[in-house]
Amino acid sequence: MNLQSAEIVKLLKAANVSLTDPTAIKTYIKNNATTIMADVKVETDKIATQSVDTSNYKTPTAANLTVSSVSAINDINASFGTEVNNLSLPDKITLNLSDGTTAIVDATWSSTGFFGTKTASYRFTAIYTLPEGVTGNMPEAKLNVAI
Repeated sequence: MNLQSAEIVKLLKAANVSLTDPTAIKTYIKNNATTIMADVKVETDKIATQSVDTSNYKTPTAANLTVSSVSAINDINASFGTEVNNLSLPDKITLNLSDGTTAIVDATWSSTGFFGTKTASYRFTAIYTLPEGVTGNMPEAKLNVAI
C-alpha cells in the first residue's frame, strides 16, 4: 500500500467508516474529497521534503592498482629447424598487482631475428594489455627460446 492509500485508510478509520462497506467508503470520499486531498498532500509533502544526513558518508576510493611484476615465465628449448609458429609460447601471462592479487592476461610474443635453423638463444617479449582498473607501467614479460 502506498503512502496516499495508507493516509486515506487512516482517515476512513478515524471517521469510523467500515472498510468493508464500499458504499460507505464512496460516500465518505465524495463528501470529504477536499479534506482528504489536503491531508494526503500534507503527508506526501512530509516524505518529499525529508533530508538524509550524509555528514558521515565517506566517498569510496578506487584502489590505484598497478602491475608490480610479471610472474616467472619458463624458458623454452626447441629442436633445430623449429619454425616460430610451432614454438609452444604461452598464450597467457600472470601479472602480480600492487594489492597482492594477480591477473591473468592474454599475451602474444615478439622476437627479432629468430632462426630455427641457427643454434642460439632468442629472447621473446610478450605484448599484453593491462586489465580493466589497472594503470601505470607495463613491466616486460620475457622468455628465452634455445635452439
